[in-house]
Amino acid sequence: MVIGGSSRAAALWFLFLASLLTALNFYDRYVISIVVEDLKGAFALSDSQIGLLSGLAFAVVYSIASIPIARYADRDRHARVLGLSALIWSAMSGACGFAAGFWTLLLARFGVGLGESGGAPTTQALIARRFSSRWRGTAFGVIGVAGATGAIVALSGGGTIAHLYGWRTVFYAGAVTGIPIALVLLLTVRDSPRAAAEARPAAIPFSVALRTLVNRRAYMWTCAGLAFATLGPYGLTAWMPAYLMRQFHLDSQQVGATYAVSIGIATLIGVVLGGVVGDWLNRRDVRAPLYLLIASFGITAPLQIAVLLTNDYATVLALAVPQTVIAMIWVSPTYALIQALSGRRLGATGAAFYAMLINLIGQGLGPSLAGWLSDVLAPSFGEQSLRYALIIEVCSCFPGVIAFAMATRTAREDIAEANRD
Repeated sequence: MVIGGSSRAAALWFLFLASLLTALNFYDRYVISIVVEDLKGAFALSDSQIGLLSGLAFAVVYSIASIPIARYADRDRHARVLGLSALIWSAMSGACGFAAGFWTLLLARFGVGLGESGGAPTTQALIARRFSSRWRGTAFGVIGVAGATGAIVALSGGGTIAHLYGWRTVFYAGAVTGIPIALVLLLTVRDSPRAAAEARPAAIPFSVALRTLVNRRAYMWTCAGLAFATLGPYGLTAWMPAYLMRQFHLDSQQVGATYAVSIGIATLIGVVLGGVVGDWLNRRDVRAPLYLLIASFGITAPLQIAVLLTNDYATVLALAVPQTVIAMIWVSPTYALIQALSGRRLGATGAAFYAMLINLIGQGLGPSLAGWLSDVLAPSFGEQSLRYALIIEVCSCFPGVIAFAMATRTAREDIAEANRD
């Protein structure tokens, strides 16, 4: 189950703490989407400004900071970087609750992005070092479930908290929970015993690391495909609660108690299914994660469009469940695939470069572009402008599917080369 000098207990303890931090990571990242209408009312914001807060304000800082932080972490400092990063994003999430207007909230979101830029890459690298390839996909599945749980709590729990105690309390909740867990990780988790026991390898120069990753065509096609394929889904995730409130005249608590709960179970099923099936298929063909990516995005895009076109809320919920299961299958296999294509010495760097692309384009531009399109389409479509903005974005899945197909052509050779590093 484990590799290196880690004991099974130590590996599972880390996985437990990493799961808690990942859940809080996603909570702090997505909780803003459930209070969109509250923020618009409190600060008189446009959809374009909301898109910046939920998209680019987070993603630009995340993308800029992720590479240098990952380079530092790849010098056998992953656990330390993860703990400090969690302290930063938790504190800055709390700062969002003290915002006095658009600009102070924008600065606080910058801080959340800065902290979270050191979260996912270091978590993935630590899992790759502690779990053998036979169990790595399942371990990533646990992390994926934790992330999905955090997003669900952000929507369902956040909606209830906002309804009962106000939108500021939604942000305070993330801070008071995350800071103690980050401190526990810093005090109890160390980097891989094997890494400490071995002679520390010389750091790979950044130019060499980047050239190595770029020359692995399957890695680059995968990153490019995910950057485009996630553009629509990230926009949909950020704007769906506000869309449902506008379209069906619901409040945040109603959306949290119905939509969030409905897709919550489906999200967990999809992430777990992706991890287990991905591990099983990967033992037969290392290209299996790419086939799952093709199926997940290729099937989910038409279903997402169908969800957006229906005018009946019960039908929305009925369609959203299977759509979400299929949409989330890609998560766990992708974590394992990126680590396989990066190799042990570039684990955090490879994860950070991948995260930079999908966060800058997918998570950054997705919500921001949807908000801008909604404002542009408003004179023609009125209250329906957000619906058509999201439909346009969802079509980004299709070029992503083509890129994944291209990655299958060299995946075997590129993974074999990474294993030799």
